[in-house]
Amino acid sequence: MQKRERLFILATLASSACGGRSELDGLSLNVGGLSSIGGSTTTGTGDSRSTGGSTNTGATTCPSTAPQAGDQCLTVGLFCVYPNSVCPLGYQCSTGGKFEQVYVPCFSGIGGTTSTGSSSTTGGSLSSSGGTSTSVGGTASTGGSQGTGCTGNFEMILGSKGFCVAKMVPITGPPSDAGSLDYKIDMAEVTKGQYDDWLASNPVLPASTDLNCGYVTSYAEQGTGYTGTDADHHPVVNVDWCDAYEYCRGVGKRLCGAIGGGSVDYSAGYEDPAQSQWYRACTSGGNNTYPYGNTYEPSTCDGYDYWNDNDSTMQTVAVGSFTNCVTSATGYAGVHDLSGNVWEWEDGCTFTGPSGACHTRGGAFSQNSNLTCVIDIYVSGCDRNYVYDSIGFRCCSQ
Repeated sequence: MQKRERLFILATLASSACGGRSELDGLSLNVGGLSSIGGSTTTGTGDSRSTGGSTNTGATTCPSTAPQAGDQCLTVGLFCVYPNSVCPLGYQCSTGGKFEQVYVPCFSGIGGTTSTGSSSTTGGSLSSSGGTSTSVGGTASTGGSQGTGCTGNFEMILGSKGFCVAKMVPITGPPSDAGSLDYKIDMAEVTKGQYDDWLASNPVLPASTDLNCGYVTSYAEQGTGYTGTDADHHPVVNVDWCDAYEYCRGVGKRLCGAIGGGSVDYSAGYEDPAQSQWYRACTSGGNNTYPYGNTYEPSTCDGYDYWNDNDSTMQTVAVGSFTNCVTSATGYAGVHDLSGNVWEWEDGCTFTGPSGACHTRGGAFSQNSNLTCVIDIYVSGCDRNYVYDSIGFRCCSQ
């Protein structure tokens, strides 16, 4: 979205949804080509994940706790994942009847390094740049390689699914009777490469009886976003609310909504740090106006002022390219691009169906007060089936 979009936001559009496509048509995002300012320059082909294992039959569930290397297998070859605070650990039952320990790329939760993209060994083990040991024993994987091209600083291979996904940052939740309602949020916006990796798995479409998304016939992007250098690390755009919702669910996460679960209250919850996952992360628990602080910094994020009022060059950038456009307060640190780059769908809507208005956050190519954490694209939100070339999303934990 460009200068005309900013004027729309500042004008009296509080009563209209963004489903009126004609008022934004003809605004080009992709003129020129800004090279990625950040991102990994590794050239590996991505870590592969073992999906093979024993062909024995019998039990169909994983152990409740992680087995140790050398423990006796179950009577079925399961790929079992046991997350901990540092790395998600996968255990593959080998054909030799023992559990072999398999590591997937580690992440620190607040900006740690990503996997360097090493290839799988002939013994089925995986290596990690996080300093963990390689697996021992086991036979070679019979499955295909996963995550080719998952080389960005803000992404990793999801062990339980094999998808390339955004790393996540832990957020200190509000207190409750049950204790602090902590959760996680994607370190950066979902990229085109990550979305297309999930899309290639042919995810099942919603049932026609689905009250929210029964209208969906395809999850494919409904337009072309940035197509220049490193496009796979730019935010995915031209996806509607249902695309975002189903993607997050498909990779074991959720579209950011209410803290504790479900949709955030449309009328007031979206600007309450005790209710909205997205807003709490952006404001560091309600303390900041912008993700980086309380004073507007024109060139800190990918907004209107960064491009010096030059409509012809405004465009998305690779996620995390603006290294200071990040939260830094303890308990919230390490979340990039909550202001600028693209608008982000939120799980907070007026009512069901394609014409239900849903919040979109983050400001995209706006400026000043329209890049604050509280901003929504319009007061009345965007229709659930609306797509545009500066609307994307990020996910939160379940």
